[in-house]
Amino acid sequence: GGVLVAPGRAPALAIRLQNGATAGAVSVSIAGEAQELRLSAWESRELHLPRSGQLLVPIVISAREGFRPSEVDPQSDDQRWLGCRVQVVPVETLPQ
Repeated sequence: GGVLVAPGRAPALAIRLQNGATAGAVSVSIAGEAQELRLSAWESRELHLPRSGQLLVPIVISAREGFRPSEVDPQSDDQRWLGCRVQVVPVETLPQ
């Protein structure tokens, strides 16, 4: 599954990815352009969306590895299976 992101009036958008407690590959497809990133445990990466003039930009992200917070933190009772944290944020300009 994926999401459609509406850039609105933002001059540019970035996707911030952060892997969880396990290292692994994260597959990312932005407007049909696919790539695979290898992220270490807790590593963060930022990708920039190209300004294409599209009203909606399709984004699909999947992580092969994951973890349960309760298995890495003895004080947690969180049993959710978590992979990569994803955050879409507006940015003022794209890096040159």
